[in-house]
Amino acid sequence: MTAYSSSYLAKIIADYQKNVEPLLATGRNPVGDDAARAFADRWPRDAVRAAIDALNVVYTIQHGPSYGSLAEAIGKLGR
Repeated sequence: MTAYSSSYLAKIIADYQKNVEPLLATGRNPVGDDAARAFADRWPRDAVRAAIDALNVVYTIQHGPSYGSLAEAIGKLGR
């Protein structure tokens, strides 16, 4: 697996939070699904996975092991 800088992973997370998360906040819909697919196409799959791993660690440290909702949402994009 390729190593990615924290600033690169932060860009991936910021992209998701800005361009996808608001469109899916109320549930799945065609516009949100299109935004999610476009997001997944913009970033290398292994970089998105690295961002998910980083989010899981941060959320687990901050909130406990069951608080990875954003990381889970991003993770579902790669499936």
